[in-house]
Amino acid sequence: MMIKVKFLSPVRELLKREEEEIEIDRDFTVMDLLERLAVKYGESFRQVPCIILVNDKGINQLEGERTKLKEGDMVAFLPTLSGG
Repeated sequence: MMIKVKFLSPVRELLKREEEEIEIDRDFTVMDLLERLAVKYGESFRQVPCIILVNDKGINQLEGERTKLKEGDMVAFLPTLSGG
């Protein structure tokens, strides 16, 4: 099964890529995806504060990092905004 992952700034600059397709297994979760990306891109990947969307819904509206992913899902990493 394949999912598409989109990276927006500043994650895009850190990883030097905008998106990629990732093959997943059954019962693959957002946490599994985070672990796989941390192995691939290094632990600094986890240090970038971002909001994670699955098919345009924040994972906080789903099951958080336990949200299961399925064929064709789109996962996006959006930067958190800070102001002052």
